[in-house]
Amino acid sequence: MRRLLFLVMLCLALLPGCWDLRDIERRANITAVGIDLIPEEEREGLTGEDPLESKHRPKYKMTVEIPVLGELRGVEGSGGSSEGGKPAWVLASTGTSPAQITTLLDLRLWREPSFGHTKVLVIGEEAARESLKDTIDFFHRHRELSRRMKLVIAQGDAYHVIKVSPEIEELLGIYLDNLIELVTLSGRLQRKNLGEAARELYSTGNALLPRARPEETEVIVGGSAVIKNWRLVGWLGELETMGSLFATNQLRVGLLVVGSPDKTTGEVAVTIRSSRTQIKVLPAGDRISFQFNIFTEADVVEQLGGRPLDDPSLIQSIEDLVEQEIVAVTRGALSKLQREFRVDALGLGDWVWKQRPKIWEQVKDDWDDYHFPRAEFQVQSQVRIRRIGVTS
Repeated sequence: MRRLLFLVMLCLALLPGCWDLRDIERRANITAVGIDLIPEEEREGLTGEDPLESKHRPKYKMTVEIPVLGELRGVEGSGGSSEGGKPAWVLASTGTSPAQITTLLDLRLWREPSFGHTKVLVIGEEAARESLKDTIDFFHRHRELSRRMKLVIAQGDAYHVIKVSPEIEELLGIYLDNLIELVTLSGRLQRKNLGEAARELYSTGNALLPRARPEETEVIVGGSAVIKNWRLVGWLGELETMGSLFATNQLRVGLLVVGSPDKTTGEVAVTIRSSRTQIKVLPAGDRISFQFNIFTEADVVEQLGGRPLDDPSLIQSIEDLVEQEIVAVTRGALSKLQREFRVDALGLGDWVWKQRPKIWEQVKDDWDDYHFPRAEFQVQSQVRIRRIGVTS
């Protein structure tokens, strides 16, 4: 009897089959998502569940990219996109919140929306200036979304980013995901995925997030969006972003162009092979002083005119110029965050907490408003040129 009962229970466990099967033919895989804030004047003409109540008027617009499998190259039996069909369907919908819009997508698709393959989340400029909290909260909680999904802030509308049709890639989501990986190698982009951004924002409300600008057939990725108290307050340029990476010991590779080390040599381009930054926190009276010691190894990859770089004194001059450039871009980033935006978007408060915990207990309550804007920054750089390339 016990054996029979055991066999019955075993069969019940093994034979149900794919009871939770989700047929791929009935799923709409979303590869990219954009969130925009609908301007106040445009909401008047839109209605939600109850047109008489303004609180139900749509506030957000969500744009999604859905691959059309029959039009993608390499799909068996589809013939690719030779018939002129579009490889992706860009669909926009409005609602009072990202969660509501996701539900309303079901009404416009005969397939179930699936975020399991979403590569990138684009948040529009006005939505970011309003607040990132609603958007980040929804997508961070979503059970299907990967925390490794790329996150960018659009300079303009996210809709225009999602609508871009790249020349070399059929799907914007795949294109933007790969582009962010490659641009990171230039040292001019603060790459952040959803999990990393959420961790910083939930901790302090401040962060630097990647910037994206849409063009007709491409997306320009570079620079940073400055987030203060969950809101976009401004931008850092590409070189300022490189300076922020130097300051926080995050820069590993990149390219810098410096002027002539003497009157006989043109501009010199160097590629950074490795970089390491030591950060020290020191009390300076009633202020806090940060010392950034940056150690960099680089190779010369281009010389515009001038005499050959076989003179040791000339190499030393190039090293001095690169050191000055690194100090300048790092100071530029620190100065802009401190004086213009008055926000510790680099997490320097964490260094105070780690190295000077007693001081941190005294300053943590008004760190961004008072102590960070009064902090002192000392930046030193040491550069070694390892290779000058092959010359005749």
